[in-house]
Amino acid sequence: MTMEQQGIFITGTDTDVGKTYVGSRWVQHLWESGHKITARKPAESGCTQDAQGQRAGQDALAYYHACQGKIPLTTINAFRYLASLAPPAAADLEGQQLTIAGLADACRCEPTEYLIVEGAGGWRSPLAHDGSNADLAELLGLKVMLVATDRLGCLNHILLTLESVEKRGLEVALVVLNRMHPDQSSASNLSWLQEHLSSPVVVYEKA
Repeated sequence: MTMEQQGIFITGTDTDVGKTYVGSRWVQHLWESGHKITARKPAESGCTQDAQGQRAGQDALAYYHACQGKIPLTTINAFRYLASLAPPAAADLEGQQLTIAGLADACRCEPTEYLIVEGAGGWRSPLAHDGSNADLAELLGLKVMLVATDRLGCLNHILLTLESVEKRGLEVALVVLNRMHPDQSSASNLSWLQEHLSSPVVVYEKA
């Protein structure tokens, strides 16, 4: 059963494709435009810990600042782990069990809020002991924003990921080509995708 909530699940074709960079700036724009939104990065690994034992992850902090500090960091990021591993592997090192249902509970918000959730790693990467980013997105019932690095080879990764998203009955709201390190293929990737996909495709260029 999916949650009845309007929003977007931000995922990627892989890790380090710029999900947080794109997502947090989008959240900041919506927030500053007066939209009633809330952001979640339910599980993050590779967090730092201060002398008081308080943990923080860089991705969650980006969303915290995008929301002008109005949403508590612990609300944005409920599960914080130290090891720079996939969340379930990092949870294992701390003797914790991480479940998709628990992550979904951490994403709950007011029905009137527009929910923006970022997963960890790529679409099918393990996010909990019992499932992946794909499983959480399906349980939440959110539309999907797919972020990919605009480079040679990205078309295959994008098409395979979109196929998996659509097989789960989820709507693709947007495909984002993130031009972190553009190469010769960047000139044609956008036009090819716009010609062959029914979903909107945009380019995000780092300022």
